Amino acid sequence: MNKIDIVNDRIFVSIAAYRDLEARNTINDLFAKATYRDRIFAGVFSQIDHRTDLDLLIGRRRNVREMVCDSRDAKGCTWARNKILSEMRKDEEFVLQIDAHSRFDVGWDVQILKEYESLPKHDCVLTSYPPAFELDKPLDTRPKHVFMKFQDIHSSGLPVFMADVSMHPERVGRPTLTPALSAGCLFGPSNIFDRVPYDPYVYFFGEEHSYAIRLYTHGIDLYAPKQTFPDHLYYDPRKDQKNLHWNDEHKEENVVQRTGVDRVKYILGMSPHFPEDNGTDISKYGLGSIRTVAQWEAFAGFNLATGQMTDMARRGNYRDLPH
Repeated sequence: MNKIDIVNDRIFVSIAAYRDLEARNTINDLFAKATYRDRIFAGVFSQIDHRTDLDLLIGRRRNVREMVCDSRDAKGCTWARNKILSEMRKDEEFVLQIDAHSRFDVGWDVQILKEYESLPKHDCVLTSYPPAFELDKPLDTRPKHVFMKFQDIHSSGLPVFMADVSMHPERVGRPTLTPALSAGCLFGPSNIFDRVPYDPYVYFFGEEHSYAIRLYTHGIDLYAPKQTFPDHLYYDPRKDQKNLHWNDEHKEENVVQRTGVDRVKYILGMSPHFPEDNGTDISKYGLGSIRTVAQWEAFAGFNLATGQMTDMARRGNYRDLPH
């Protein structure tokens, strides 16, 4: 069991917001649903078009730190998340990384700390794909356990994860081991993000694969929370108004995605070719020495070289593994 101060341990919430219509609502819900609001600190990186998006800024608010750049200068979500963690975080005990279009259960801060307290050691993270919410419907507050499993193989050779849901988290009993990671719901001690810094050069696809395996090889275990607490806006009916970094006309999405994937494959040992177009500080964002990629493959039931996956990987039943 971990020694956690449920009342006083502070949580830094990292929110990368690219021209996001829901960022302000996410901030409002984050604080409104927390039991101890004074110990929550949000770091918001607002990447806006200064010509049209000034209304999307959060502005001065208690316990909210906001950094702003023009969206034309933005370089993708991993770049933004790295900036938040390295430039906006202070000495908070814990970090929660979410997307800028999220909602929360009442008492989420106490819930997540209690779940973390139940883990067998302090060197862990809690992570899972958040369930969906819809703007025109009430939030589904029924308890649910979301776990991840392997669905398919991407053309790059990296696995494709998907979420599965149990509506009976009481049957799970405790957080469950997972080989996968969700960048939109990631919680752990602040020092982990110092020891395993977030790679700003991945861009988007491969972000979760890279960070999951890097954490694992640094000796950090990943767990899906017994009861998942944030919800995520996957479908926005205002899609004509929703701006995504890779959809903006001036972005060369195919190029940056490709070089990001090349970088991830080199780091994970899937390719012997150094990514000449995207090799900046690659040793800084490399693997750990406590466990190997082969050990992650054996645990996950997925072979990065061949794409073969076990039945366990397809089902995602890592809950059956010993802690």
